[in-house]
Amino acid sequence: MESLKNLTKARKDEVRKKVKELMTSEGKDYEEVQFENDLNYLLNNINKLENKKQGGLHQ
Repeated sequence: MESLKNLTKARKDEVRKKVKELMTSEGKDYEEVQFENDLNYLLNNINKLENKKQGGLHQ
């Protein structure tokens, strides 16, 4: 399988299109699932964001 970093924008768009088609056929909303993923990522990493706002990461 190709490395994700090596995929062209066109190839990534093609993958997204296929995923959207599959999810739609399963009755799922792609945009809603993507938002949930984004929100989960933010919530799991909010401390890193707050530390950056306060002048850097303190470990």
